[in-house]
Amino acid sequence: MARSVFIGFLLLFFGSISVFAQKDTLSGNVVEKITGEAVPLANVFVKDGNGKIVTFATTDSIGRFTLSVPTGQTGLTINASILGFKNYSAPLVISNKPILILLDDGTYQLKEVTVKGDRIRENGDTLTYNVATFAQKQDRTIGDVLKRMPGIDVRSDGRIQYQGQDINKFYIEGSDLLGGKYGVATNGISYDDVGAVDIMENHQPMQVLSGISFSEQAGINLRLKNKSKGTWLANGHVGGGYSNQPEGGLWDVDAFLMTARSKYQAITTFKSNNDGHDLTEETTDFLSNGRNTGIESYVELQLPSIPAFEKERSLFNRTHIFSTNHLWKSRNVDIKAQVDYSNNRITSSSRSVTTYYREGGDKVIAEESGGKQHANTLSGSFSIEANQKTYYLNNILKTEMRWTNLTTDMTGTVPNIQHADLPDYYAANNFKLIKRFHKNHLVTFLSTNEWESQPQNLTVTMSEGKGFSQHVGEYAFFSNESASYAFLFHGMRISMEGGMEAYLRNMNSGIIGETGIDNTMNNDVRTNYLRIFLTPKIEYELKGFDFTISDPMNYSRYFMNQSIGNRSEYLHAPSLRIRWKPTGRMSLSIRGGINKSPISLHEVHDGLMAANYRSFRLGTDRFYTNKGKNLSGNFFYRNGSKGIFANALVQKAWNKTPYQSAQTFYGDYLIYSLVPSTASTQTVNALGNISKTLDFMRGGISFTGSYRHVRTMMLSDNLPTLMRQSAYRFGGRVNGNVSTLLFLQYEGMFSVSSMNINGSSNRHIRNAIHKFNMTLTPIQQLMLECGLDYYHNQEYNGSKKDFSFLDAKLTWTLSKVVDIELSATNLLNTKTYSYTTYGDLVSFSSTRYLRGREVMVSIYLKR
Repeated sequence: MARSVFIGFLLLFFGSISVFAQKDTLSGNVVEKITGEAVPLANVFVKDGNGKIVTFATTDSIGRFTLSVPTGQTGLTINASILGFKNYSAPLVISNKPILILLDDGTYQLKEVTVKGDRIRENGDTLTYNVATFAQKQDRTIGDVLKRMPGIDVRSDGRIQYQGQDINKFYIEGSDLLGGKYGVATNGISYDDVGAVDIMENHQPMQVLSGISFSEQAGINLRLKNKSKGTWLANGHVGGGYSNQPEGGLWDVDAFLMTARSKYQAITTFKSNNDGHDLTEETTDFLSNGRNTGIESYVELQLPSIPAFEKERSLFNRTHIFSTNHLWKSRNVDIKAQVDYSNNRITSSSRSVTTYYREGGDKVIAEESGGKQHANTLSGSFSIEANQKTYYLNNILKTEMRWTNLTTDMTGTVPNIQHADLPDYYAANNFKLIKRFHKNHLVTFLSTNEWESQPQNLTVTMSEGKGFSQHVGEYAFFSNESASYAFLFHGMRISMEGGMEAYLRNMNSGIIGETGIDNTMNNDVRTNYLRIFLTPKIEYELKGFDFTISDPMNYSRYFMNQSIGNRSEYLHAPSLRIRWKPTGRMSLSIRGGINKSPISLHEVHDGLMAANYRSFRLGTDRFYTNKGKNLSGNFFYRNGSKGIFANALVQKAWNKTPYQSAQTFYGDYLIYSLVPSTASTQTVNALGNISKTLDFMRGGISFTGSYRHVRTMMLSDNLPTLMRQSAYRFGGRVNGNVSTLLFLQYEGMFSVSSMNINGSSNRHIRNAIHKFNMTLTPIQQLMLECGLDYYHNQEYNGSKKDFSFLDAKLTWTLSKVVDIELSATNLLNTKTYSYTTYGDLVSFSSTRYLRGREVMVSIYLKR
């Protein structure tokens, strides 16, 4: 099969050569005319005699660019533009010599109110957002402004998406200082220091792949104002106050220091608070591909969280974080070092009712719990990168150590005290080398080595001194060594990657004490494998269409000490993607594939594993593979000059497994297991978003919606149970200045979730959220902000509850560098919040205790 597919690829390739025209490759540099310094992320484009753009590129971190133009075409001009410089245009002379573009300074003051075209500028695949035209007086950081830019979505955890997809790079002045930990920048850099935000669609971060490998993701770049370049920028604040629940004092401290120079960039920040704001998300690596060690915690003890609710209203915390990031740049090599540390203590109190739906009668468990979690995390990375036109080299050495302990005290149906110690130790080194030769040939070498150890200890104390304890020792090592060869011939890229993976994992566990369950309580598991893989791939571009065909194949030899023993498996997963771009503003894509995937090695164990006091898991001692199919379609449209952005995604997936998930009750205990029985699952996802600037009021409007449906079969108390779950939501947001003194914003969201078991009548939960915000500036030095949030929730028993929250903030500007702020949150003193969610044959209804009325005075400083 694989051989036939590959031969078909070659026939397609050789049969298509004649349709492509010859092109000349040009390269050069863009520099400042006066200083001679490189200008990164400048837009360079070639126009024909009619003013139509023939090709375009974006300069890299040291001002270099590469372009391909049709051979023999005359009357061409080369052009360059970037905010802060005058536009450049000159006749294009095609030769083998590098092109030097000198840009004159063109600094101008951004207007307070601008026409539509000035808010967003389009230049090929690059959009430039004028920050001053999206900023409002109440904004402090660039992250506040990004949330109002159409097409850009800043998620609640800080992750940035463009047109529904995660970005693949975050630059500051064309340099990648932070990698995926860009929350440090978006929550620290003052918006007043940023002149523009660039979105680079179809961004290829590695120069060596420019013009060869396609990308569907966008990169983002912050362009600092000239006054903010080459100097140290500092801002911060200190605040103190009082809280009604928990009763006591409040503090909030923030210090941020940054510099962006041509040869050096740095950001260092320290933050500390107990006012409910989760600082740990700011150092999350949003661009990480995850770990390959395959270790997951068997202990699932955790404090409850509230879906679709502002975390700062329910988070009782004491958090401290420190982050320092440095980038040293030379002509050919960038060296980067990062260190992050966080200390986070969280407490929580709640009441809950968990209902398990069973054929013989529902089982209801009522609990009231209090908990405390204390976590320390230390991480560091050191990387070297050379991003050149003819080669790319990158090596990243990183480590992360985390120490977490958690205690919960429960009363109710089954009173108990639980304590878990969950340390985690991880280290990895990733190496990549790509060499480009003869313009259109690539050789790539990859080396990935990861090690992780995660011991887990759980102690459960029941009434009358009964209970049990569990220890889990687990470690794993993963290594991937591969090489690939690719070549480009008139728009078609053919590549072949091959290599070897090695995986070593050991897990041992034991439960001591009374559980009342008759089953093996110990595990001693070794799951190792050696894998050889080969991936042929073709990428093809023609007249607005591009195609990607790939067929990853692998042969694995497993070495296990369970009854599975040693065995071999051959798997492959062919896929096809077709994208059509009728214009530079719109694209449609379809992708599909079939796959076979091996069992998760996490599930290989025949002894009992405790997740918490009530839930246990039994794995399997049989090897199996899952089969799946998937089909999806994407739509993107944007018109930057009119401020219109739209995207939509529809997905459907079919999965079949020879083992069904089963849940069985033993008294008050619940055992999840895998039972030999073919099971299929169908999943449908759909989501969309459309946004538009409202330039007459310097605002915007957006609508969003999503739908999800899952159909699956489970075993409940050994009875086959068909479960269907559906959820949809839709909402919108509108904001703008209704006058020079008043800014208004409204957000609304309506959602419905339902569950159907064995064709019975649907169980529904309906929720609605409305948020109103107002900012009034009666005089230039004084600003008043008010916010009203309203939640309408339906619970599992059909009852409905309403919750309202009122916040206010008064800011007095003493000077350009000093603000004094008086804030009051939850003025209505709403102290509890109730909600219900559905899971697999279960509903969970909870009432959480919230932070009460709080008052705080803060002083903000900026240099």
